[in-house]
Amino acid sequence: MEANYIGLMLMASAGYDPQLMPPLYETSPNLPATRGIFASHPSVRKRVKKLKEPKVMEQIVAIYKEVISGLGVRSFI
Repeated sequence: MEANYIGLMLMASAGYDPQLMPPLYETSPNLPATRGIFASHPSVRKRVKKLKEPKVMEQIVAIYKEVISGLGVRSFI
């Protein structure tokens, strides 16, 4: 789930609205199954739930708003 969080941070820092990603995850027909090599990964439902948590999304949206306002992006790594 850390990879999803970092991915959203990178998405926001590139100027893409991070709020669009959770709904996309929920509706994408090509998401990895929970079998085989993906069996150890959290389910899509768990990933989306974590990404939608207010604390998580607020941090990421703040980065996005800085970028689109022209202020650049602070370091998050």
